[in-house]
Amino acid sequence: MIRILIPLLVIVLWINRRPSDFGYRLRGVTSHAWIYLVMFLVMLPLLTAASFLPAFQAKYPMYEEAALGLRHFGLWEIAYGIQFMGVEAFFRGFLTFGLYPRFGYLSLFIMVVPYALVHVGKPPIEVFMAVPAGLLLGYLALKSRSWVFGALLHWAVGITMDALAIWQAGGFRS
Repeated sequence: MIRILIPLLVIVLWINRRPSDFGYRLRGVTSHAWIYLVMFLVMLPLLTAASFLPAFQAKYPMYEEAALGLRHFGLWEIAYGIQFMGVEAFFRGFLTFGLYPRFGYLSLFIMVVPYALVHVGKPPIEVFMAVPAGLLLGYLALKSRSWVFGALLHWAVGITMDALAIWQAGGFRS
């Protein structure tokens, strides 16, 4: 939540801009939704393959109680989704849109460094893939003028990874 609220306060109160200038928008972006769906479908076999790796099985779900049953899983995934909204709002919204007027597409490379560092401690493949994924999500955010579908994609990937990890561990423990 803090990655959403503090940047919003800075955008509105300090630099006197509209949140929509930083990708906080839905209007006019649905024409790009199909791209995110294709990206999810491309990710699905990769996520399935990753779920067989011990590093991913040990890391996901990050909230171990999510494996206790559907209620725990659902509540965790809602909280996880809010976290993904914050990640995308900050990195793709605040940083990318904020830096773009001065640096153009170089803003993507500036944004992706701290974004990749947030992934340190996760499986090495995920840390490595955060760079191209972050660049692609940033580019698509600039093109669509919104980070919202990127957040939904990120959330869908997180839910899928958690579900696959629970499945690999034999299902819910309840």
